[in-house]
Amino acid sequence: MGDTPRPREPGKRPTFEDVWAMFQETDRQLQEVGRFIKESAAETDKRIKATIAETDKRIEATIAETNKRIEATIAETDKRIEATIAETDKRIEATIAETDKRIVATIAETDKRIVATIAETDKRIADTIAETDKWIVATIAETDKRLAATTAETDKRIAAITAKTDKQIETMSAKTDKHIGRLSSRLGEIIEHLMSPKLKKKFEALGYSFDHMSRNHELEANKKRLAEIDVLLENGEYALAVEVKTHLTTDDVQDHVKRMDILRRVADDHNDKRKYLGAVAGAVIDKEVFEYARKNGFYLINPSGDTVDIEAPKGFKPRIW
Repeated sequence: MGDTPRPREPGKRPTFEDVWAMFQETDRQLQEVGRFIKESAAETDKRIKATIAETDKRIEATIAETNKRIEATIAETDKRIEATIAETDKRIEATIAETDKRIVATIAETDKRIVATIAETDKRIADTIAETDKWIVATIAETDKRLAATTAETDKRIAAITAKTDKQIETMSAKTDKHIGRLSSRLGEIIEHLMSPKLKKKFEALGYSFDHMSRNHELEANKKRLAEIDVLLENGEYALAVEVKTHLTTDDVQDHVKRMDILRRVADDHNDKRKYLGAVAGAVIDKEVFEYARKNGFYLINPSGDTVDIEAPKGFKPRIW
């Protein structure tokens, strides 16, 4: 970034280099603040994503564990049913063998025992299946309840973190914008103060002989403030209004076009037939802003060391209001 501003001798008037160095240091600090805000937002986003990923992982583990328990329960039930059937078959075979031995005497008793055994077996199987179904339903219900609670808590935490982060970013942005606005206004006043004394002489080289200059010239109508001109140069034929900015933008150029329209209306109301011209000045002027200002018929004023340069390319015709 820029060099550290050099200490100024007491009582010595600041040069443009002093102001420019101060502006560059301030710009670097503002960029540091912007980068800190972006890094804070990125870190918060990273933590939220990590929280969501961890929650998803826990939910998947819970579902897998539940499925594993259900499968184990079903396998255990099948095993018990098979064992019960095997035991029943064994008893039936034993009963049949005994029946064969005592066919005549024990047919009625054997039938009775077989029927009783089958009924008991059916009852046990039905009870086992019913108990298993009841346990599975309860397990699924409990799992759904835990998943719902986990999801609700996760959503609640994410919402709280997001709201807190948004509030912090909004507060920091508001403070930064406020400081930037105050600093830009102050630097604009300093640049305007340094440029103003040299403007009359520079415009004389372009064929204008201004005999009067005023700063912060206010335009009023019916006791209502309409606009303010940073620097106004005047003579009996021309009046030239200059808008001074620290960092000139296309929006500033558009605003000055509107300001010139207002200046023309106020002049007409006072039967002022002079020709009105416009100019814009800035410590920093981007190329596209330079072209835009020239297309709107404005002179461009650039600081150069302890003086200023006025951009008026060959063939340039200023707009007259």
